[in-house]
Amino acid sequence: MINKRNRIIKKMLAFLILLGVTGIVGCKRTQKVENEAEKSNQKNIEAAAYVEKDEKEDIVLFDTVSGIAVVVDHETMKTESYELPENSSYVRVDEEKLYYANLKAKEDYYQIYAINRENQETVLVGEKYMEGELEGAYLAEMESYGGKLHALWALWTDDGTEHIYQESVFVLQQDGTYKETEENQRVYDKMAEEEYQLIRGVRRMGKDRLYTVPLCLERFGEIYVETPERESVVVLDEKGRIKKIVEQPDNFSSIVLLQKNSMLYIDEDKKLILYDWEQNVSKVIMEEYCYIFDDEEGTIYYYVSQELEYGIWEYEVYQYPMEKGEPALLYTVRSVPGIQEYVPGISGFCVKEAQCYYIGTDGADMAWYRFDADTGKEEMLETDMKLKHYGYSDYGTVTCGSETAVCPNCGREIFSVYAERFILDESFSNAEKINAYLSEDYEQTMDDVKQYEERGQDECEWHGEEYFSMETVDQWLKNVEKVGGHYLQVYMAGNWYGGGAHGMPFRDYLLFDMDTGEQVTFQDLYRGSEEEFKELAVEYTVADWKKGEKGYFAPTEDDLREEVYESVTMDMLIRFGEEGIVLEYSPYWLGSFADGFIEVPIPYEALDMEENFVK
Repeated sequence: MINKRNRIIKKMLAFLILLGVTGIVGCKRTQKVENEAEKSNQKNIEAAAYVEKDEKEDIVLFDTVSGIAVVVDHETMKTESYELPENSSYVRVDEEKLYYANLKAKEDYYQIYAINRENQETVLVGEKYMEGELEGAYLAEMESYGGKLHALWALWTDDGTEHIYQESVFVLQQDGTYKETEENQRVYDKMAEEEYQLIRGVRRMGKDRLYTVPLCLERFGEIYVETPERESVVVLDEKGRIKKIVEQPDNFSSIVLLQKNSMLYIDEDKKLILYDWEQNVSKVIMEEYCYIFDDEEGTIYYYVSQELEYGIWEYEVYQYPMEKGEPALLYTVRSVPGIQEYVPGISGFCVKEAQCYYIGTDGADMAWYRFDADTGKEEMLETDMKLKHYGYSDYGTVTCGSETAVCPNCGREIFSVYAERFILDESFSNAEKINAYLSEDYEQTMDDVKQYEERGQDECEWHGEEYFSMETVDQWLKNVEKVGGHYLQVYMAGNWYGGGAHGMPFRDYLLFDMDTGEQVTFQDLYRGSEEEFKELAVEYTVADWKKGEKGYFAPTEDDLREEVYESVTMDMLIRFGEEGIVLEYSPYWLGSFADGFIEVPIPYEALDMEENFVK
């Protein structure tokens, strides 16, 4: 049997070595000012009432994998589902609209849309191009507030070293369009002048990390920012004037939760500490690191994780009323083999009035669940749109294993592997034979541990070096599908890491003839010559390059033609699809790491293979 993973990893290692890849004042107010302040406060009160009304009734859940947003009436559990375009984010909801932002990656601009919840009509709210002086800027937060939509942009400073913030406010007009205005500009001008930053690391409703100024005013009555070096918290009023400066406590690392006159922070020893800066009192909440999901009315929800074996995780979710200081374990979940994009019970977590919402499993389908923290009852939400379905369940099951190699001399862990294995259901013809191939492939992956243990003693001196990093391989089952009627394709993907800034992804496609149980390859099925295959690869890759949608290295067509012709082979990474094969060029082959696998389809007709694959 052909096992491509080891060959791919060796090529990656050689290429990485070649490239040298290595390892980021107060003053007396006049009557006019008092009147302005009163008006401002009244606006904040009205806006707060608006937000309270909206958030009391509805909560919006968004699955970034499927692109489906679900609005839930928290009292009645009635749901509305919306399928949003790819690259959508910052999904927000009010009584009448659902808003979302969409990043057009290749054009480098954001578009913000509003969907009318009654008639489902979608209108463009506004857009911002991140080019020229704004290149590298991004949308930091978006909120529906006081009947308006607030978008917070992170822009570069003049020297291009830091981000400053600017808020766009979109107001609905009588004709159904939106008009953009700017509010709270004095605050942003003060922040830009002093290089203050909105506090990072703060989580609200389990979604995003930055407050817009009006929300900060509504929740706290003041704005909290950090000085450039993060050594102090500065409290501003609604005009951007400094009210107080609070020095960060000793051993401070990062803020994870902001409250009125206090904050939860992580110190350099990974302890979670509640610091009341009015009383200058600190209280240790957790002695060990935990991830804060959400908070409401003095109660935090968090999880702690434990790696049972390499690549196999267990998560404990807790509710913690900080005044009582007694955490309650709500539930425990584990990572699930065959599901990489989600951690059931963890993904999408947010809380509303002690009701926890998260993505869980319904067989091989992902679904939204609600867990009552008071009663311990869990129920699945009934929605009219389904989240991701894992296709392997249509054909069989998946299991997993983990092994770690230890240097026999120094005892240092030097290599770990996690691998998943698909098992075809016995009801399919030739299942036993196909499963034998799959088992052999799995065992070869796990056998890498023995090779590392055998050579470990010879490299023992290197294991003690400060820059030494344990090498790891993770291999996951990504998909199982039938192609061409009687072929079964098992798609495996993974990541190799050996130090540096990032690992290297790899893929493998195992194709089986279900009529015979034999593993087959492109070379077995293609009747043309290698020269004909090279010419087709050049033709279709150049056509893809001309679209200008992917980050090819080649500056000219001739350069690309030469590179492809000289490097492609019939045993390269090839996926079989419904309409044709897909050539998959690994990162660094024709494009950068950031561009990932460059995929180029070739129709079966061009390959004279339609007889076997086109139904």
